[in-house]
Amino acid sequence: MAGITPKVQRQAAAVTRLALIRQGKTVFRDALWPGLELPLKMRVLSCSEVQVCHAAAVERFAKLKIPLNESQNFLLFQDEVLTQVLCLACRDAEDTSKMFAESADDLRDNTTVDERAAMYLRYRDFQAEVDPDPSEMDQELLGEILDLVKKKDEAGLRTLGSSTLASFILSMAARSSSSPTPRSGPGPFSAPLPSSNASEAHEQETTRTESSES
Repeated sequence: MAGITPKVQRQAAAVTRLALIRQGKTVFRDALWPGLELPLKMRVLSCSEVQVCHAAAVERFAKLKIPLNESQNFLLFQDEVLTQVLCLACRDAEDTSKMFAESADDLRDNTTVDERAAMYLRYRDFQAEVDPDPSEMDQELLGEILDLVKKKDEAGLRTLGSSTLASFILSMAARSSSSPTPRSGPGPFSAPLPSSNASEAHEQETTRTESSES
């Protein structure tokens, strides 16, 4: 790994771990349920599982005839979603094939809102470690990869793995989309058309200029 710093090497190792996760080798973390201090293991849910949790929360609110479009119900719905997530993510400490709670109802009835909120924060921290947001790449790592690209260091880039390079591309795309620099041509990065107020101001300025010249 000539020219690769230890930080980039660690990133490559992390990608290897993520690749194993993607191949079906689930990573678990030991944890304690807040308040009760009961041991358990956590796993990170897939996107499909999170969608199922949201659907289950929506279905429960519909069954109870609780409207989702009223602001006073937002925190209730948020708690229900994270309850559904924790129900799937928290597993038995001794046997991860078994759930920590028998069901979302069991978890909701036998834990408090504060306990669930604290546990969800622990879950999110774990999620951020094993499945980081690809559009939020560390700035130091981003700079090192840019340096490799400028030097056309193909050997160095190959050591990073496809997941890291995909994260790099998404990070650059995120930067481009938030850049204030106008771009020509059609597409999502095109410069916006001037507003009607700006056009009227320009016409008024042009009229004043012509009047002063005459």
